[in-house]
Amino acid sequence: MNHVDYASLITQLPQQPPFRFVEQIIHYEPGKKLEASICLQSVHKHMYELPFFPEVCVLEGLAQSAVLLVQLETGPLLEGEIPILGSLFMRQSEPVSWQETLIYEVSPIRLFTSQARIEARAYAADRLVAEGELSLAKIQSTV
Repeated sequence: MNHVDYASLITQLPQQPPFRFVEQIIHYEPGKKLEASICLQSVHKHMYELPFFPEVCVLEGLAQSAVLLVQLETGPLLEGEIPILGSLFMRQSEPVSWQETLIYEVSPIRLFTSQARIEARAYAADRLVAEGELSLAKIQSTV
């Protein structure tokens, strides 16, 4: 298998800091799963007034992890392609402290070149904090 520069792949996400909620890919098993993480203290300075890491940001981190999985499975985004979130069915169990590291785990349920259905889970200190399914598609930007 070819070596993949995970750090470079993450920088290709359309979201830029402080709205990029994936810092590193910690494990990738082709066809099975991707695990990614973020240390929440790295984004806390941008949202310091909030008591916990926002739930919507946990979901965004899962979506960004899913985009990385799809790119590893089907190839990088082409010039002018952008990933979009099609649907989201998630359950969240508890708030996440700024002192924690989030681990995202995403696995393909159904995967095509331009669309995917993904099983997603987020953990903090071995506690499940969100789980569900999401669908993604790649579209050609008109801009």
